[in-house]
Amino acid sequence: MLYGGITGGLCSVLFLLIVRYMNVESFVSGGWRIAYFLPFIAGIIAAILVKRQNAGILPFVKSLKVLYGVFVISTFICLAGNFVIDTTDNLVITAQEDAWKQAIKSEKDPVKKANDLATIDKYKTNPAGSLVPTFIMIFVLTIIFGLMLSMIVARLIGKEPYRRPTL
Repeated sequence: MLYGGITGGLCSVLFLLIVRYMNVESFVSGGWRIAYFLPFIAGIIAAILVKRQNAGILPFVKSLKVLYGVFVISTFICLAGNFVIDTTDNLVITAQEDAWKQAIKSEKDPVKKANDLATIDKYKTNPAGSLVPTFIMIFVLTIIFGLMLSMIVARLIGKEPYRRPTL
């Protein structure tokens, strides 16, 4: 379970790095969101592998434990990697500024344009301070949403052992 979580998290971080360094359009278009589904996919793969090891029988509780455990570990590594990248990498900040400025150029309202430029300046002065509460909130919401999805998928993957009915 631990190795599956670490593998899923590292794959997510690698995918985030690839998407961020491609170009601004791929970062803005939302291709980076796929990286947040990779931990869930790693959990599904881990549950299927455990089911194969147990001769096709995997109770719901064990399936949920494996799936959700891998998901939590992978999500934590993915978000921690994303946090480190966001706070330490000047290229990412430059790409985000370019994306924001590109979005601001399309804005017609001058008041909103000035507010957006002030937000960019505030983010440039203290990027880590503004990201910590955001990442904590994202992690908590992802874990809650992941539990619901994990319960559904664990029910689909899990197979109880056959019990002969008694008369």
